[in-house]
Amino acid sequence: LDRLDEMWEGVLHMVPPPSYAHQKLGSALLKALTPFEEAQGLSLLYETGIYRSDRDYRVPDLVVHRSGQESERGIERGPEMVIELRSPNDETYEKLPFYESMGVREVFVIDPATAVIELFVLRGGKLLPAVPDSSGVLRSEVLGVGLRSMGTKVGLVTSDGERALQ
Repeated sequence: LDRLDEMWEGVLHMVPPPSYAHQKLGSALLKALTPFEEAQGLSLLYETGIYRSDRDYRVPDLVVHRSGQESERGIERGPEMVIELRSPNDETYEKLPFYESMGVREVFVIDPATAVIELFVLRGGKLLPAVPDSSGVLRSEVLGVGLRSMGTKVGLVTSDGERALQ
């Protein structure tokens, strides 16, 4: 089995390989967000499994977790945040109930081809769509930064300003 494939309640879901744009944006997010996860005392990983059991796990593109949630195989309990980068015909939105049940506080969904960004925030046990602020920024409480679409690029918004990531 490929390391990116997922097991959904005992059913194998084969995931197509990510595109160049997908990998380029994922790598840029990893580099750009590292100082913020470190400042919060968190860890940021790329393509790491989140496990409910050996027969029920998902592999988001990026995952932010607290110390003590990791094991040899991946993340064992709901992390603080995941970032899913869309691929054509993927199952990103079908993963939301799993993330919700695992207690993931924030889920960013980003389309690398269009730079459309969505944020789902856990409120009352439900992952609900967040509303961007008046400048189009979706803010992460977990990392203390924002993301917004800058045309066809994803922008990182911090207290120091804004910059395009790809």
